[in-house]
Amino acid sequence: MQTGQIAGEMKRSYQYQLDSLPIKVIAQFRKKHISAKISSELKQYVFEMDAVMQIRNGLGSDNKSRIARKLILRFPHLTFRTARKRVYDAYNFFHVENTVPPKVWFSIYADKMEDLAALCIAGGKLSTALICFNAAHESRVNSKDDICPKDLAHHTYIISNNCDPLIPGNNKLNKIAVQKLNSHFRELINSLNISSLEKKNLLKDAGIKDNE
Repeated sequence: MQTGQIAGEMKRSYQYQLDSLPIKVIAQFRKKHISAKISSELKQYVFEMDAVMQIRNGLGSDNKSRIARKLILRFPHLTFRTARKRVYDAYNFFHVENTVPPKVWFSIYADKMEDLAALCIAGGKLSTALICFNAAHESRVNSKDDICPKDLAHHTYIISNNCDPLIPGNNKLNKIAVQKLNSHFRELINSLNISSLEKKNLLKDAGIKDNE
């Protein structure tokens, strides 16, 4: 096959056509199943790829031959060879085979939950902060290759400058945590582009002593 013929085949391929469309157009079609910018053949191709993902999630398996057979049950006009190609195309289009290990995503999620917990504490929403800390802890456990049973038994401490340092738990650690948290908030407030008086008022409202 000559170079010109290969290029023509590529342009006629469904993957090439999808890649040529704006992501927003594809997303709206997948949501509403209506689009004047997508051909009927390409619409059918998207339906089949969506079905691949539904079947995969339902099976909880990445056995591509099994998924292909299930796909044929939904779309009898597909041959087994074409059905397998749809599976591979769907995996490629939806980036299913991501090379990033799951434990990395668990770790990132835990970091975000801890950041959110800190914001909740700053806003006085301690119950919400507790939920965030528990979610972060669960993700930390899932991010480890080898899970130690001791990791599953944990205590979550909510540290706030409004909390009594003598709350149940390790009193010395709680006092250290309160001091560290106050120091963090003090630095945050002092970094704001506001007047010194406004900074002092914010520190006073937060119950944090000014170092000056």
